[in-house]
Amino acid sequence: MRGNPLTAEFLGTCARLSAYEQCMASIAWHIAPVYFSHKPSALINLGKLEKLSEHGSLHCAEDSSGFFSNAEIKDVMLHMGSYYDNDLKFTIINGISSSIHLFCCYPERIRAICQDYEVRCFLENMGYKSFEPEDCIQRLRQRFRIDGSFPHEIGIFLGYPFEDVIAFIKNKGRNYLLNGYWKVYSNVTRAIEIFMEYDNARKQMLQKWSLHK
Repeated sequence: MRGNPLTAEFLGTCARLSAYEQCMASIAWHIAPVYFSHKPSALINLGKLEKLSEHGSLHCAEDSSGFFSNAEIKDVMLHMGSYYDNDLKFTIINGISSSIHLFCCYPERIRAICQDYEVRCFLENMGYKSFEPEDCIQRLRQRFRIDGSFPHEIGIFLGYPFEDVIAFIKNKGRNYLLNGYWKVYSNVTRAIEIFMEYDNARKQMLQKWSLHK
């Protein structure tokens, strides 16, 4: 959504921030539709590992489930004018590469998505043997590391419509009807409504972030 005026406003805000604050703002920007709307998850590219280590931007302490919580994430929530939500989980998806990708989600929303029969069949074909959120995310991490690229099924976990994920694969990312938070191949009207909901969530984040600053 680079052409979105909201994105331009966000980038303008980031230009005035320190490296650490930019990292925190990037997390807030991506998780806003998850926290303030119904999006199940978000994937955030935090940049190169060396750069993050240099600025001390993020320190992760994972628990037995593979998720982590830390002071930095709580700081993000405070900047968004929100209390820290223990149900919102974070994990590193492919920290083995030069770039760090942070995956945040509400596990119960992932579980709800996996109740769909067609989704389960699709994921089974991708090597998923369990549909518990923690197991799905662990398999997703494996797929990232094995393939070295974004597994197409990540769209399922990010809340993209199943039919759009399938059409994206068949069309190799081409021939879409609309390009926004995802590439839309069907039900454009509903997709636009969802895009507006996500934009409103980000507007709310920007307002709260500005008030906090």
